[in-house]
Amino acid sequence: MSEQFPTDFAVDLNGKTNAWEAIVLIPFVNEDQVMAEEKRLYDSGVKLTDLDKVRNSCAFEYFAYNYNPQATPKQLKSSLTNFN
Repeated sequence: MSEQFPTDFAVDLNGKTNAWEAIVLIPFVNEDQVMAEEKRLYDSGVKLTDLDKVRNSCAFEYFAYNYNPQATPKQLKSSLTNFN
């Protein structure tokens, strides 16, 4: 699968002047090939760590706010931890 992850590839500046503005020209990934390789790995006994499972998960949090002028104000604790 090394062809899916080239180490040398072309870029298209498309009229831009900065390298970070360029479009990387790499081939599309063959999804079927990637899925087949993943299945082969799982079938051979490769296990993901808990950290791998968290990294590979997709979790979004949405907060709903409801304005109520009669509500008692309260102070929320920061979710940040000990940044002194």
